[in-house]
Amino acid sequence: MKKIKAKLPALKKKEKDKELPKPKVVTFQTGKRIVSFGAILLLVLSVIAVFRVNGLASNQAQMVEEIKGLQEISLVDNQDTKERVDFVLLSYYAQEFTKAYINRPLAQKSDAMKARDTQLEKFISFDLKMLEEKGEKDYSRQVKSMQVKAIDEQEDTFFVSLDVIYLVEIEKLEVEYARTLVVPIQSANGLFAVVSIPYFLQETLPFGRAEGLKQLTSTEVEKLDWNAKKKEDFDNFLVFFFGKYATGTLEEMAVLMKDPEISTDGRKLGSFDPAQVRVFEERADGVIGVQVYISFVDEKTSIATLEPFTLWLSKTETSYQVNTMKHYFTTSEK
Repeated sequence: MKKIKAKLPALKKKEKDKELPKPKVVTFQTGKRIVSFGAILLLVLSVIAVFRVNGLASNQAQMVEEIKGLQEISLVDNQDTKERVDFVLLSYYAQEFTKAYINRPLAQKSDAMKARDTQLEKFISFDLKMLEEKGEKDYSRQVKSMQVKAIDEQEDTFFVSLDVIYLVEIEKLEVEYARTLVVPIQSANGLFAVVSIPYFLQETLPFGRAEGLKQLTSTEVEKLDWNAKKKEDFDNFLVFFFGKYATGTLEEMAVLMKDPEISTDGRKLGSFDPAQVRVFEERADGVIGVQVYISFVDEKTSIATLEPFTLWLSKTETSYQVNTMKHYFTTSEK
């Protein structure tokens, strides 16, 4: 017992001599570095998160657009759609027709004229006689340059406008013209056809066939209860109207038309045949629909050309006013 008690103080002394572990001391600079690293790490993670969110949003938007596109394609596939038209080929076709139409040899060169007629018949879907031009003297005509200006689609017909410069030689006289020619063309199964007489405005080819835009026959029009005086007044207005259209100004035509327009310069009204007038409707609101061929004569060369027109007119107190005018035959005012 004495021995045990003698050893206890020695153990206590040893326990007192044992050192406690010292805590690690972090300096201010080290702590600052740790905080800065943590902030940078959070910033990098935030940027990555933003990019991922934007990427997901972009992918989602793209998927929505693709779905819409597929829906639109599906709708188009399930509906009757118009034929896709190669406008480059349409422009080329219109230029080739214009060359065949404008270029004209002297009439006495019968072989050349026959070749021209044969070429024109490949393009047109109406009687070749409608393209005949009458003049007091023989003449020739040659294209110098041309360029497609515009293509306008109306009622399944493409109206191709071309700026054309051409030269007319008549005896010793040479006259150069710069005009806009409009060619009405229809397309079917990738083939084209000129369906109405081309007209001028103030400003291996895919030959095809289509039904021409024809004037109504006398049996197809309504039997209107017009007395001789009303018919005479109506014909007189048409003569006056087209006379002003050929030689008048836009200001003068504004009195006669809702949307005034004038013919190309240097022409005058030629012959007018009342038998060619086709009044195809007279509506309850008083609007009259009429189809008519009009002949115009070039003042310098005396060459006469024929043009088709469809008009819708309203009766005024003393005369008529043209609501709509189209340079081809139709029964639709739209």
